[in-house]
Amino acid sequence: MPGPPTHQRDRRSVWRPSAPAKLDRRQSRLIFKQMVASHLEEGLLRFSRRRQLVKYAQKMGIVPFEANLIIAQAQYEAGHLIKPDVKFSEELTYDAPADLETMTRPERWPAWFKLSFALLVAILIDLLVIQSFFR
Repeated sequence: MPGPPTHQRDRRSVWRPSAPAKLDRRQSRLIFKQMVASHLEEGLLRFSRRRQLVKYAQKMGIVPFEANLIIAQAQYEAGHLIKPDVKFSEELTYDAPADLETMTRPERWPAWFKLSFALLVAILIDLLVIQSFFR
């Protein structure tokens, strides 16, 4: 009986990928950070792309919280973080000082608070009246 045709390969000779290379913690984080930096060079990192990066980080053995920290660090180093317009050294000023007298004046209370307070007082009075009937 003749053997298999010469144009067919033996299945054992076909290259198959072996087990994925194991990276230590530092290497996987460094590679992930470089991936994020390359995406930041393209411009703004959209939320959908960020989710994809976090999923890929999980495949590399990085937990999502740590992946988000690495992304934030890469954004900070690339200068992509939005800087606040408010200067924290500026001192806040108020129209009038808040003290007990100004806070307890009912004419300064908002309408929703006045209505809620009145409803609460009415409920308490009703409960006292009902309780007095059952004694």
